[in-house]
Amino acid sequence: MENENDKEEIAQVVEISIEKLHSFANHPYKVQNDSKMQLLIDSVAKNGILTPLLVRARIDGDYEIISGHRRKAAATNVGLKQIPAIIQNLDDPNAVIVMVESNHQREEVLPSERATAYKMEMDAIKALRKQNKVLSQVETKPRSDQLLAMASKESRATIQRYIRLTYLCEDLLRLVDEGQIAVSPAVEISYLPMELQTSLMDAMVMHQATPSLSQAITMHNMVKEKKLTKQEIYQIMGVRKANQKERLSLPADRVALYFPSNILPQEISEIIMRILEKHKNELPDYYPKR
Repeated sequence: MENENDKEEIAQVVEISIEKLHSFANHPYKVQNDSKMQLLIDSVAKNGILTPLLVRARIDGDYEIISGHRRKAAATNVGLKQIPAIIQNLDDPNAVIVMVESNHQREEVLPSERATAYKMEMDAIKALRKQNKVLSQVETKPRSDQLLAMASKESRATIQRYIRLTYLCEDLLRLVDEGQIAVSPAVEISYLPMELQTSLMDAMVMHQATPSLSQAITMHNMVKEKKLTKQEIYQIMGVRKANQKERLSLPADRVALYFPSNILPQEISEIIMRILEKHKNELPDYYPKR
């Protein structure tokens, strides 16, 4: 009887001050300021929050959002002071699982978001298994990645591949999100130690090329054989692919003299293009005028 009352209390919708609502720790999903967010803002401005947020209490008396980060952002944008929410009593592993599963149906999820979310949920499932807590919808005790596959409706292999992306350095993972590197070669590259991933980024800038799947597999195999070096990476990336267009290459060491060390290659390219555009009238006559 006590459990039934607890469930009724958990399901009760309450109004919570927006100032007391905080993002989920290490929340993997970005709140994008895009056209869909604008539609949500317009809806909230007109109708308010139609679906209550799902939150859990913090020890300081505030609340952590489990589901509803975009709704909270929209409410903040239109100036709402309070938001309807359902408070659930969840420990850390179960809160992670609910948070990730509530986002499984999102239409647009970046590879980095999916990778981090799967990794967080996998770790949460492992933590529950150590506590001998079996999820209510699971009667047997399959592998942790099988449990995750059952919840996400993805294959175990797909989940494992996405989790591998969490081993990429930040710059390479960004290129995966931007679609410049496909997931399959990115998975192979993820087996490179961080220092060699940095060398790969340098080689990509020098040769103005991204690794093909065959090149990525070659590097992965060389890592397993303990034969991959910085020089080998430059040599592999210097091989011209059949469908690769001729690109302008600039010496990375000379370009680096004019930019801070923490700037990204894409940002350098954009700055150079802006400078060329600004001074195009000062360039030789063979430079095409617009």
